[in-house]
Amino acid sequence: MKKIILGLSSVILLLLLFVVGWLSAATLDGFIGGIQNRNQAEVTIENPTITFIGDSLTNGYYSYEGLQADSYGYRQIVTEETNATAYNFAVGGYTSKDVLQQFNSDVSLASVNQTILAKDRDKPELQALYTTDEVITISDAIAESDYVISTIGANDVLQELLIFNEDGSFTINKDGFFSGLEAIHERKYNIYSQIHEINPDAHIIDIGMYMAYPHISDFFTTLMYPALMYAEHQIFISDSDINTTKVTVRDNMQSDIKSYIDNPTDIHPNQNGYEIMANEVLKEMERVAN
Repeated sequence: MKKIILGLSSVILLLLLFVVGWLSAATLDGFIGGIQNRNQAEVTIENPTITFIGDSLTNGYYSYEGLQADSYGYRQIVTEETNATAYNFAVGGYTSKDVLQQFNSDVSLASVNQTILAKDRDKPELQALYTTDEVITISDAIAESDYVISTIGANDVLQELLIFNEDGSFTINKDGFFSGLEAIHERKYNIYSQIHEINPDAHIIDIGMYMAYPHISDFFTTLMYPALMYAEHQIFISDSDINTTKVTVRDNMQSDIKSYIDNPTDIHPNQNGYEIMANEVLKEMERVAN
């Protein structure tokens, strides 16, 4: 009888620990992120060449007014802090499928800029920022680059693995969720393998996700955060064979997530949020350079 009671007690204790761990994940990550955010990158890298690829986070969409002519997110900060020669092939809304197509067609910088401008026809002030005569292709840019910095995967998850409700909330699409994560990972690995084949010396930095809908409710964030952690673990890549490391920013953003993602109807950061992201990217660039 004592053995049965002891066994049941152990099971209950494990369940309690699991529940407590699940419910405290977001809070604990935010606490850790706050400590990390106080550690500012010491930038010693000078004049690198960087190719940027991915989605709206790298393209530079903001929480209000989208693309802005006078700033473009973490990319601008990283470029200015390192005095980099930068090539941007990131386009708002792009998934891993879109980026893979860019590589398969060896898209040019000029055509990418045309795509960006076509998405924001109502903003003529962007013309000067996204108009170029450069015919350099994505493979040419990567061949010149010291770093390739990427945000790929979040849109895949939003479009393929979540079911959105009329009230703005969402649930996880349980059918095919795990196989969907595997497919996203495979496409990303294909992209990064192509980069490594073009330029084995280029270091690839894969930037992770964050909680994009913190304003639904604190309880919703608490419930969903471990799922976010799991999804990120599955689709973001750190692999020395293809010279790729990942930068986790969800804990840094979680430290003050409603402040950094300040528009309840938009998933993009404000300037403060992009500064948090840039700081973590610069830390990683310094780490791999030294």
